[in-house]
Amino acid sequence: MFNNLKLYKSKRQDSKFAFCITEEINLTVFHAACFILTVLLFLLPASLFASPSPGSPSDPLVAKSYLDHLTLFRLETFSAGSSLTAPRGGSVIAVSGEIRISFGDSNGVAVDVTAGKRIAEGGILPQNHLVIISSASSCVLTVRANSSIMLKGIFDINNSSGR
Repeated sequence: MFNNLKLYKSKRQDSKFAFCITEEINLTVFHAACFILTVLLFLLPASLFASPSPGSPSDPLVAKSYLDHLTLFRLETFSAGSSLTAPRGGSVIAVSGEIRISFGDSNGVAVDVTAGKRIAEGGILPQNHLVIISSASSCVLTVRANSSIMLKGIFDINNSSGR
């Protein structure tokens, strides 16, 4: 293996002599190439078959449709006779029509944030006012005339007339 070794004498600037050993096949380059090849053989398959990174579009942590229901207002149109069960903490804006509110128990509270007051049991939601349902209980919104409502949250909808 070391049959073809050659010794070279070189002079450095500090006047000391150094000897360099070379071989026709440079072992250092050979070892480096083997190391790189080994790393590629182990890392390349792992990266090809690895699962997508969490939170990426191919592997979301939470479904976008679920977030849209919780964080964005969406405009819905209802016919008279429809009812909606509002979730705790849900938000409503009556855009048009007439919507009556009722609570399942005595702890129910809906707050008209725009006017800064509480909406009583059986009250009509004022148009273009933000109404937030308390976290103490859910409530039922009954549509008395064809209405457009902006909803935020996951509502159970009972639309007897078809929407």
